[in-house]
Amino acid sequence: MPIVQFTGKPGHWYDTTTGVEYRQLPDGTMEAVKSGGASHVSNVGGSIIDENGVIRTVQRSFVDATASGNTEVVPAQGTGIKIRVIALYHVSLTAVTVKFQSATTNKSPGIPAAANGGLVLPRNDHGWFETAANEALNVNLSAAVATGVMVDWIPVV
Repeated sequence: MPIVQFTGKPGHWYDTTTGVEYRQLPDGTMEAVKSGGASHVSNVGGSIIDENGVIRTVQRSFVDATASGNTEVVPAQGTGIKIRVIALYHVSLTAVTVKFQSATTNKSPGIPAAANGGLVLPRNDHGWFETAANEALNVNLSAAVATGVMVDWIPVV
């Protein structure tokens, strides 16, 4: 089995073929601790294990918004599925206030950005916010300003 040791996680190993994480026991044997994908603590790949133990593949979306009001960043994912934002950034050409919404419901406060300014929310495996089930994630601009938005997100039930 092609396994590699986690950097910064002594005694833990990762099988690159099966996606199983193992830990070494005091007697030298190996025990599987997470299966089916990369561990969220390993930074091995694009997966997160959610609070229910389900492995979620990180999705990435972007939009170049230019209109005042709502612009869809991530479409609704279907019945019962929410969009959990785990990282994002936005940058605007001129001054504007930016907020994120689940359809038309605010999920963030208005975030003022100066010209050529913006915001970075680093990876947070617990999520910064999430939409309601079966609702799109939108960016809402206070004015018609060229604004680039990128989000990393996972679908959750």
